[in-house]
Amino acid sequence: MRPPRPSSCSKCSSSSSSSYSLTATSLKSRLLTIFKKAQELTTLCDIEACVIHYGPDGELKTWPENRDIVRSLALRYIQLDQAKRRKKSVNLHEFLNKNKDKKKMTDNFKKAKRNVE
Repeated sequence: MRPPRPSSCSKCSSSSSSSYSLTATSLKSRLLTIFKKAQELTTLCDIEACVIHYGPDGELKTWPENRDIVRSLALRYIQLDQAKRRKKSVNLHEFLNKNKDKKKMTDNFKKAKRNVE
């Protein structure tokens, strides 16, 4: 049986409040990254986009900060019929499968090219 760790050990000294603080800090930095990526996407692709985030405490944060713009974009999205909503929508599972298929096709092409040579 392993002897107990001293209380000064870093794994034991983390309290729930410091754990919460680390999680909150991580969430905040990730949220800033998402906002930055949305801004880059709208600039580079010349599209309209918004980010709506409800924090763990229920606080609403949006990008852009102008809620009227976010509201109008969300309403336009809601008014689209289901077919148009799904047309260009991609979830994580579909994205990963598409990339896997693309990689498989590339590998098959490389093998065929080697066999020809």
